[in-house]
Amino acid sequence: MQAKLPQSNPLPSASVPPPSPGSVRRVDISHFDKLPDAAMISVKALATVVAKGVSTVWRNCQEDPDFPRPIRLGPGCTRFKVGDIRAYLAAKATASQTPKRARRIKGQVAA
Repeated sequence: MQAKLPQSNPLPSASVPPPSPGSVRRVDISHFDKLPDAAMISVKALATVVAKGVSTVWRNCQEDPDFPRPIRLGPGCTRFKVGDIRAYLAAKATASQTPKRARRIKGQVAA
């Protein structure tokens, strides 16, 4: 009979706790603003940037002609250009600031 050796905990006590069931684990994008426009990021990072799920990002690639196009680098390796993402986000921000129609004022007849 062999004695059991005490097992050391490989993770420090101040480590990040594992995600709770049902939660979404996001990619760290704190350095996104520092990336050059020619840099490429994964679909998971893009999903974090646009605050959507990965499957929604793929759906937007198919349905939204303005959405950044994926670049296939190899089997299982698809990336998106940071410059394309920035242009898309800027266009979306501009589109959300322009009114779609004139606001009606109570008591006035539309021309």
